Amino acid sequence: MEHVESLTDYEKLKKAEMAVVSVWPYVQKLMQLENEVSQLKAKIDDKKNLIIGIVLSIIPLAFLIGIPMVIVWVVNYSKNKGLLEAKEQELAQATEQYNDACRTYTTELTYVSGEYRYPDAVRYMVHEFDLEKVHTLGEAYKAYDEYDWRKKQEMQFVDLKSLLSNANAQLSSLQYQMIMNNVIGSVNAINLSKIGSKVSEF
Repeated sequence: MEHVESLTDYEKLKKAEMAVVSVWPYVQKLMQLENEVSQLKAKIDDKKNLIIGIVLSIIPLAFLIGIPMVIVWVVNYSKNKGLLEAKEQELAQATEQYNDACRTYTTELTYVSGEYRYPDAVRYMVHEFDLEKVHTLGEAYKAYDEYDWRKKQEMQFVDLKSLLSNANAQLSSLQYQMIMNNVIGSVNAINLSKIGSKVSEF
């Protein structure tokens, strides 16, 4: 058994490359199932045909189209719900297999991805990072760190968009309340003027 300290950076990198190749089938399966689960969730959340069917169902004659649309949507919803549950179970198993594979090659994978963060690095290396072009461990760390930094920046941008969206919703709610207050104030003023005119008549 060779000591880690005796390995050169290039040897470590080649071992990491072999580890990535071994883990890759688990990555493929995991990403495929994640994509399938995402698509099924999108189908389940899509209620456009249901809403159209309900609207058509309450319109004379159009209910002949609307009711079948609702029935088809309900049938598809039940089918997709069942498929989603099965796929989520498969995804849980695939995730565990992927994590087991990563644990098997922990030492080799940490050569290029650093401690505690190798699962994310595996996916990154497979898709974005050509190991053949990297000749030192330092270059490998640098490439992943740059990717990790970009990912964090993207997450901060998403958080900012979410914050702005929430602020805009709160502002809209406040504007609506102000408009309603103005309307109520105007109605009250009209009512008071009517009462005043009636009092003056007496």
